[in-house]
Amino acid sequence: MARKSKKIDPDADPTYDRKSVEQAIERYKAHWETLPTAERDLAEKITMLTGYAGGRDKAAAVMGVGPTTLDNYRMGKTQPKFLELLRLAKAADHSINYLVPIDMISWAMSYRAEETEEDDNEDTPELPHDLVAVSVYNVHASAGSGLVPVDEHDEPHDIILARSFLRRLGASPEKSQIIFAKGESMLPTIPDGSLLLVDRSKTHIEEGGIFVFRVGEGIKVKRARWRVDNARIDLVSDNQLAGYPPETYTRDELASIVPLGRVMCIMRAP
Repeated sequence: MARKSKKIDPDADPTYDRKSVEQAIERYKAHWETLPTAERDLAEKITMLTGYAGGRDKAAAVMGVGPTTLDNYRMGKTQPKFLELLRLAKAADHSINYLVPIDMISWAMSYRAEETEEDDNEDTPELPHDLVAVSVYNVHASAGSGLVPVDEHDEPHDIILARSFLRRLGASPEKSQIIFAKGESMLPTIPDGSLLLVDRSKTHIEEGGIFVFRVGEGIKVKRARWRVDNARIDLVSDNQLAGYPPETYTRDELASIVPLGRVMCIMRAP
């Protein structure tokens, strides 16, 4: 069960290192004024929890970083890894949700699997039950006329997302993965380079849904359209005006295309 966030009350906690926190606030407040709201809030909260973790040197040691790196985090100059925030929250006896509210998906921190391998012998905190690590694969689903080979040996990294966010999308938290889209055939729905959140549990082809299909040795992302007679299916590109015609398959040919999952969310740069 996730630890509840307790109210920050330095006066009620004899272990709080007030002096070091006040010095840090005085030192960094000018930098905080120039930061966006979310980054300023995170820098301030890291500074506060540093006091609960026993001060600058102890907090840095717990997080597995140097004191100068922690100073940069408290200044808002650089951003910590999610695993470092977990360690700080645990040392300060606070919930990770104090630092990263679960509804602020834009603040979901990413970390690579190899970063945790160095900590196999350490007491690495587990994710709270309301968060889940979603694997991001450096695999491109073609949103063009060609196919992009799948690298089965690609090592994924993870993005931490709130389970409630995934459920609101209708996605299974445990079966969700993220891949990249390549090409312009699905414009304007899916711009080139977009991240696609795919639910691998949804492999039943539903009318009008956007799915990731394995075709031969590659994968494609297309919209599925059943013909009226239900005997044929069209894999449709939304950008048909640019010369991307539907790809039609009969029921006998369906074995040549394998639905890998349904696209539940499209993440792209503004």
